Amino acid sequence: MMLYPTLDELTAKVGNRFYLVNYIASRARAVVRDYNDRGEKLDEKPVKIALQQLADNEFSGEKRD
Repeated sequence: MMLYPTLDELTAKVGNRFYLVNYIASRARAVVRDYNDRGEKLDEKPVKIALQQLADNEFSGEKRD
């Protein structure tokens, strides 16, 4: 089973796995806040939404070395 986006693709966008976890966790919290503020129900998990947004370049994490 192939997963999209791949870990290598996501890691390349932010620098390393540690930063990836931090960016995704932060973005997932923001997604939950945004949906709650609008009074909408989440159809998918916030982490999945955050990962897809990073893959689609809807938000970007600073690339660090």
